Amino acid sequence: MTTKNRASTDWLVVHCSATPGTMDIGRAEIDRWHRQKGWLMIGYHFVIRRNGKVEIGRPVDTIGAHVEGHNSVSIGICMVGGTDAKGAPEDNFTSAQYAALAELLRDLKAKYPRANICGHRDFSPDKNKDGKITPNEFVKACPSFDVHDWLVATAVLPVTPPKVNPPKTAKQGGWAYHQIVAGDTLFSLARTYAVSADTIVALNPGVITKALKVGAGIRVR
Repeated sequence: MTTKNRASTDWLVVHCSATPGTMDIGRAEIDRWHRQKGWLMIGYHFVIRRNGKVEIGRPVDTIGAHVEGHNSVSIGICMVGGTDAKGAPEDNFTSAQYAALAELLRDLKAKYPRANICGHRDFSPDKNKDGKITPNEFVKACPSFDVHDWLVATAVLPVTPPKVNPPKTAKQGGWAYHQIVAGDTLFSLARTYAVSADTIVALNPGVITKALKVGAGIRVR
């Protein structure tokens, strides 16, 4: 193996394999696809299978091949799935995958505390120079969900508390979030927002709804 080690790790980049939810693949298949392109080996450092199993790709400290222009300072994580049967972007990842992603990101942030977390599509060019990467500017939809919104919703990692007391609910990306306070439970939130407990669970993959974290944001609609 001739891969070189990274000098720094500035980004933890979430990708998708751009395969339908019915396709159960893993590191071996992606490694074969990448080698067929003439690459040394699989470009990602980690692959999260449909059942939530995390498989190791390239050695974590080496330079990957997953986001052009940023490979030398980033780690690539591939979620298996991300498209429908016709190849269109689709957030079809399983709860087990989201839970595994959350755990993996916590571990990586412990090792690389200064690294930022983002999706592959967040490296698309800001064509209108407004400081935001919007869907019409995406080079790719990968990983077919908004990584930032997911991080906020699930509180995978600590979020800096706001300086001003926030309202009980806040809108972000068209979704409604509730900031957990002492005494909140899954069922009290369901009553407050007139939704079922199962709905809240489904809206928050990876969140331990039996042990809600005070200060965290949880999606309620």
